[in-house]
Amino acid sequence: MILQRIGRLRLHFLVAGFSTLLFACAALPLVAQTGTKPNIIFILADDLGIGDIGVYGQQEVQTPNLDRLAAAGVTMNNMYSGAPVCSPSRGVLLTGLHTGHTRESGNSVTLQSKDTTVAEVLKTAGYSTAMYGKWHVGNGTQSLPTNQGFDEFYGLRDGVAAWDHFSPFLERANSSSPNTVTQVPTNGGYTDDLYAQEATQYVRTQASSPEPFYVQLSFQIAHFDMEVPEIEPYAAAQAWPESRKIFASMVTRMDRRIGELLDAVDDPNGDGDFSDSIADVTLIMFASDNGTHIEGGSLRHDPEFFNSNGPYPGWKRDLYGGGIRTPFLAQWEGHIPAGSSSDHVGDFADFLPTAADLAGVESPVGLDGVSIADELVGSPDPNQAERHGFYHEFNGNWFTNGANGDLVRGSTAVPARRSWIQDDWKYVLFSNGHQELYNLADDPTESNDVAAQQPLLVTQLASSMGEEDAFDYNQTTWTGGNSFESSSSWSGGVPAGNFGVLMNGSFGAAELVDVANNRSMLGLRLRGTTGPLTLSLLPGVSFAARNGLLIGDGGRIGLLHADITTKRQIRIEGGSLAGVGSATGNVLNRGTVSPRIPDDLTLPDPPTGVDTGSIQAIRFNFVGVQNDAPLTQSTVLYEHLRVTEGLNYGPGITPASPGSVGNEFNISGYDSSTLSAAIANDDYLTFSVAPVPGIAMTLESVSFNLWRNGVNAANDYAIFTSIDGFAAGAELAQLNNIFNAGSNNDHFFTASYSGSEVVEAESLEVRLYGWNANDPIANTHVNDVQLRASFVSVPTTPLDPVGILELNGNYTQLAEGSLQIALGGTEAGTSHDLLHIAGSAQLDGTLHVTFDDGFVPEAGNRFEILTADAGITGEFADLQLPILPDDLLRLIDYTTSSITLGTTYLADFDANGLVNQVDLQLWEAGFGITGNGTHSDGDASADRNVSGVDYLIWQRQFGSARATLQRVPEPTGYTLLLLALTIVIAVRKTV
Repeated sequence: MILQRIGRLRLHFLVAGFSTLLFACAALPLVAQTGTKPNIIFILADDLGIGDIGVYGQQEVQTPNLDRLAAAGVTMNNMYSGAPVCSPSRGVLLTGLHTGHTRESGNSVTLQSKDTTVAEVLKTAGYSTAMYGKWHVGNGTQSLPTNQGFDEFYGLRDGVAAWDHFSPFLERANSSSPNTVTQVPTNGGYTDDLYAQEATQYVRTQASSPEPFYVQLSFQIAHFDMEVPEIEPYAAAQAWPESRKIFASMVTRMDRRIGELLDAVDDPNGDGDFSDSIADVTLIMFASDNGTHIEGGSLRHDPEFFNSNGPYPGWKRDLYGGGIRTPFLAQWEGHIPAGSSSDHVGDFADFLPTAADLAGVESPVGLDGVSIADELVGSPDPNQAERHGFYHEFNGNWFTNGANGDLVRGSTAVPARRSWIQDDWKYVLFSNGHQELYNLADDPTESNDVAAQQPLLVTQLASSMGEEDAFDYNQTTWTGGNSFESSSSWSGGVPAGNFGVLMNGSFGAAELVDVANNRSMLGLRLRGTTGPLTLSLLPGVSFAARNGLLIGDGGRIGLLHADITTKRQIRIEGGSLAGVGSATGNVLNRGTVSPRIPDDLTLPDPPTGVDTGSIQAIRFNFVGVQNDAPLTQSTVLYEHLRVTEGLNYGPGITPASPGSVGNEFNISGYDSSTLSAAIANDDYLTFSVAPVPGIAMTLESVSFNLWRNGVNAANDYAIFTSIDGFAAGAELAQLNNIFNAGSNNDHFFTASYSGSEVVEAESLEVRLYGWNANDPIANTHVNDVQLRASFVSVPTTPLDPVGILELNGNYTQLAEGSLQIALGGTEAGTSHDLLHIAGSAQLDGTLHVTFDDGFVPEAGNRFEILTADAGITGEFADLQLPILPDDLLRLIDYTTSSITLGTTYLADFDANGLVNQVDLQLWEAGFGITGNGTHSDGDASADRNVSGVDYLIWQRQFGSARATLQRVPEPTGYTLLLLALTIVIAVRKTV
């Protein structure tokens, strides 16, 4: 029983001052591991289905060279394109951003100068770059490939012009004159042949260059028009109609051109001697921009005959698998295992971060994609950031009702749609309100819509998908100062929900930046390049970096009873995360985590002499916002008031149908029949504000200006605040039976509050509930929200630096990481530091423990310093612990879910403050035999017998004065020295 207890607790006894050191190397970028920056060739087909090549099951069309590519590398089985149509899919591939964040509108993306493409990223790593073929991401000067990182371009920019496989001219541009485009006659040449010939020659030329290269070859095959110079080798297929022969010939012709490109990699000078091969330094990738098409007029492609979409339903423009699953092959000789396959789930947004990883440079901040370089080479990194979901959309309206079954633009028969894939679930929302849900693990062919059986999951996924639809990615860089909210502190604007944010402390002196308001962005990298840089999150602040947060060397985030969140990882790469509050997201620690507010982080000096009387404290500014959430901008915001959550939707409602940007906040989904049901369904609009520390606010009134879009919108509304709770009967005001429609249907709705309760540091939430809509997607427009209140100065209470740091996710501490814990006071409550992990903990690295000033531990003190609800694996390799009084033993208890530090008398093995028979039994079990026997480590009396006499000798020297046999002789000095060493060795043997 005693031995079982020891095994379960993994009880560690440590003599004062004893510690071990273990050093491990940091995880290296793949380029550092391979020792080279590979050349990168990306081959992109147009409208080629996943089933159109042999390795994915094609039986009718010959693709020997693509099969050769697969045999030499990896076949990815679960890759998605960027979109179900050409232009947005290419935008995703080039920028690493999904269609919710690119400048996408239907089948049109126009890159701007502020966009960063994969070519621009690779240029920073010393790559030469070239683009051949169909561009289709903008025709203007800003969008020119030569203004987007490519050294040279030969192809067609316009997507419609690229329908013609016998275009009379192609375009050529060079980075030496990036704004100049020259039209080059094709003289009847087949465009896809010309693209491939240029790309092949480029590879042969660059093979001998010392600098690496990146080339993108974008075929027009198999996009309609259905054209090919010759029908081969399918002319003899008598039973096939001409359209089938043309399609098969196009695909095989493209495959032949790809084979010539592969030959150029294997034998750049073409002399038959492969000693000059660059295959071992060249990554070749192949994919299609979207699923197979069903277009072509009288020569309409027949995807069902060719099984072009494999087992998946749908085709181009669909968000089912047939529209967005892509063939994806990759070859890199000596690095990617030949003939391998992978079930890893990814999409086009992963390409840019993968290329950057291979080149040894960083991607822009906050991208939707993540590097899959380790997955490609067959050695997945368990600490690699993972995608939290995959977003796709199609905003065009098309349906099959034209001549010969062609698609016709402009009809609403097939509405716009969006999809969100998270874990095994795929949610699809159509603009007419129809929803579908599929379990891809059980139903990969999307045959069984289970939306009706999973209403809660539908709501959750719809909310997650809505968070992704932010549009217009921007980058901004910290330029210095001490106010996060000041526009003068940023080179590209104050961070908002669609921003990637780079903060480098490169101004020499240490900088401390207070964050007083809630902030949301796509991603953040925080470093102190030449001077430390600290973000101090003030009480009540919520700070979100959706696609990940990196705290690098010299960077620090301090939580003053505040929260940070991400959907991915909080990566602490040499910097530190400290304070009291919560961090939501998986934490990877190669720096320092400390669940205590640092001494140098304090509340700002409180304002004095404030007594405003009634003022209009906030009025939201709706200019140009339409469905943007959370809306934080305002025309009136009292200087001592903070917006802790901008105008946002409750989880029970959604933004209105997609539309142009306007001057109102549109919502839909108020379909509850009663106020109680609306509360239960979370059918509300919300915003939250809080006064700054040192200011108290008394709420007086809240006003909403509502405009109902027709008779089907909600008829009833109620206003609540968090002062009185969100339960029926607690509403401040109610507006019922609004049935009028037409041009004059504005409704000014005001709730007055006459209570005496004062709001101080905590946040005040206001909610507008709606119900009794006749149509679940009927719109309510909000174009004015105001709040009146009075403000007075109040004394501030200093923050207690000790508390709990809650990690809502998994915690991984690597060899370079450190957990810092300070002990003091008593054991109860939060009087000592505690790291609580809602997920699992994987431990390595250092545990660094200190005592608060004046604290002296006593025997029997026990401090729970870490808990992990989902379990603990590993242990701290390096223990940096303070010196204890001479008569105390330090111990660490590891259980499956917690770690406790404690102190005890040296002989008090069961840590109950007494040395007694139980301790003797534990000592005997741990140190050796009892009774007569051979000499062992526990034989303090050197009589070759381990017995209670030896225990009492040991206890007398090191343990409690509670010994009962005072006649036991004192051990000699030599015996004591030997015994001290023996104790350490023997105890460690039992661990």
